[in-house]
Amino acid sequence: MHKLTDAQSEITKAYGEQAGGRGFRFPAFTRLPTGILTLDVSLAGGIPMGAVSIFYGNESSGKTSLALRCAAQFQKRYPAKKVVWLDVENTWDEAWVKLHGVNPDDVYLFRPTTAEEAADIGDEVSMSEDAGLIVVDSLAALASIDQLEKTAEQTVIAGSAKPSTTLLRKIGAGIVEHSKAKSLLTVIYINQTRNKIGFVMGNPEILPGPSYQNYQAFLKLRLSAKPILKEKLAAVPIYAENSMRVVKKKFPCIRTAAEWQTILYPYEGHKPLDVNNHVHAENILTELDYLVKDGKKWVLYPDGEVFDTKKAAVESALKDYDAFVNFLVDDLLLLYKDDIQAQMAGEPVKKK
Repeated sequence: MHKLTDAQSEITKAYGEQAGGRGFRFPAFTRLPTGILTLDVSLAGGIPMGAVSIFYGNESSGKTSLALRCAAQFQKRYPAKKVVWLDVENTWDEAWVKLHGVNPDDVYLFRPTTAEEAADIGDEVSMSEDAGLIVVDSLAALASIDQLEKTAEQTVIAGSAKPSTTLLRKIGAGIVEHSKAKSLLTVIYINQTRNKIGFVMGNPEILPGPSYQNYQAFLKLRLSAKPILKEKLAAVPIYAENSMRVVKKKFPCIRTAAEWQTILYPYEGHKPLDVNNHVHAENILTELDYLVKDGKKWVLYPDGEVFDTKKAAVESALKDYDAFVNFLVDDLLLLYKDDIQAQMAGEPVKKK
């Protein structure tokens, strides 16, 4: 038998000082804003950095679009770090990517043919010191060499499970190595939905790919979208009503659901992929009594700035998006403190 101090000395000799020890501090999980106000406020600032997030849902539910928004925000905030995109589905379109604000010239884009190739690529990029965000689009599309080489009559059960699990474990090891180096490697897995076959008790929905994704995920978001048509352009969806539900989290959230609208077709001054942050900001500010009408003027608190119109007041609040989100999050964390504590303890939240 020996003391922990002796064990720490041996561990340090074998694996270096960054392996850990008494009172050691690894980098705290910060947030990466998505640029969608209701989503960022609900998640207390955005998706967790230095961890794995899973975006999943049916087709055309906004999974890849949300990942691209995260990539654009990451490029803007961390120019020294790089975005890595594994385009397993062969859907990377440069024009579409640019519409989301992503600079494709600064993205490391890979298109693996097999799950084994994806695992090797994931191993290399996750151990790169300048990698900051890795997106895998998608886990459902990964296929093993066996599956691709066999004929249709030669069924391979769970053929992609082993190499796909290897991909996740390799990237997970990269996340740990980055944290030891006082850096944060953020990972987004995009996935689809499948239904269980036969008689099912409870939720019939499952995620294709290795089960390990469910354990590794720090955050799981179930996304959905409904296209909305207008009478003047009956055959063209004008915007989509998006919604998000937090299925799993390992950090405090203010709310476990959010809704927003995404413009799909230019109309009334809106551009494609615009999000109605203005409307939601107005609603939140009014609800929290930070936007108050005083005669013919509008007062924006806590600074007490006076504006001629409500629109001008809201635009002023949104001018510094990060500061505005942080302000709302700090305020709402205090307001919903009891609910959040109950939420993290797995207790039912009391209705107000």
